[in-house]
Amino acid sequence: MALENENAPPSRSPYRDAEAHPIIVTVHRNLHALSPETGAVLWSRDDGAFSGRFLLHHGSVIYANADHILFVNARTGIVHQRVKNPASIAPDNVLLIADRLIFGGSGEVFCVSLEGKVLWHNPLRGTGFGPVGLGVPGDVRFPDLR
Repeated sequence: MALENENAPPSRSPYRDAEAHPIIVTVHRNLHALSPETGAVLWSRDDGAFSGRFLLHHGSVIYANADHILFVNARTGIVHQRVKNPASIAPDNVLLIADRLIFGGSGEVFCVSLEGKVLWHNPLRGTGFGPVGLGVPGDVRFPDLR
């Protein structure tokens, strides 16, 4: 059986053709962006608190720790918005569902508006105080259980 076009170059994956975005890294209390080509630091922020969790959404980094939630431009490191974390827990994981941040830690789950208002809280009483995994179809987050 003959191939349709034996001389055609191999097809490229859309992932290879995608624009390279900074690699976001958290270490201790710092948030960094690294160049995907060289590994060089593009920008850094010392958030003044212990490490948190982050997710990437449409060019923004949403970073949450026990003190605050930051909305940071992934390319420049400029903070668009900073709100107090009303839950005051260090999140194990963060999900963004529409205009709500869902995060859990210490056996509890919180839903917070993008303005930092608690929309609901479930302490999951009687289930323990361990790390919290979160998930919705297509996006599952597990805590780092080293």
